[in-house]
Amino acid sequence: MTKVEEEGGILEAIESGMPQREINDAAYRYQLEEEEGKRLVVGVNTPGSPPPEDPDFPLHEHDDAAMRTKREALAEHRARRDAAAFEESIADLGRTLEGSGDAIPAMRAALRAGATIGEVMAVCTARYGAYEERGAVV
Repeated sequence: MTKVEEEGGILEAIESGMPQREINDAAYRYQLEEEEGKRLVVGVNTPGSPPPEDPDFPLHEHDDAAMRTKREALAEHRARRDAAAFEESIADLGRTLEGSGDAIPAMRAALRAGATIGEVMAVCTARYGAYEERGAVV
């Protein structure tokens, strides 16, 4: 809490990235302690723990055919939807986000008109920008 107060309060701390930095630092220290044997984790790095093994399940393989199938399905979805209803619902969402109204009904209307989650998020991102975590030096 002292660090938060030193930052000027929780809002300022969040803006500066302090809480996320503290979490990252703690996770890094924990992992180093585990790897150096300073932190014992039963079943991982204690005497008698089995050595790490490859997973006993098949790893995911990239499938170009599946990607093509998904893209074709998306193109078909966009071709089938009512273009005018889609455009109006997306424009209404944009207007709602510019004001102070509840965006959920406008989002639901856009989705019902055939908008994809990506298209709805593009409108939100255009209005509010995209969150970018500040880089941390480790």
